[in-house]
Amino acid sequence: MKLHTKIFVGLLAGGLSGLAVNWAASGAPWVKWVDTNIAGPLGQIFLRLLLMTVVPLVFTSITLGVAQLGIAGRSPVPAAAAPPALESISS
Repeated sequence: MKLHTKIFVGLLAGGLSGLAVNWAASGAPWVKWVDTNIAGPLGQIFLRLLLMTVVPLVFTSITLGVAQLGIAGRSPVPAAAAPPALESISS
């Protein structure tokens, strides 16, 4: 099975199981317990890990973009002022 098919099947299964629990046991105390003690903390961990990945990628992209402007000569910063690591990336 291809990866995109597995992702779609998992998304569909999760959505259907969520709808089934909401319809069958929406007011049950165990549903609130699972939401508070399992799903909530796992969701927070996932979002924090996602931010730990995205923020450095955005910072690096902006930094390298500005450095490329200096190396290309379109900026008042001369190419000789760029670190040697950036010169090797640009060529």
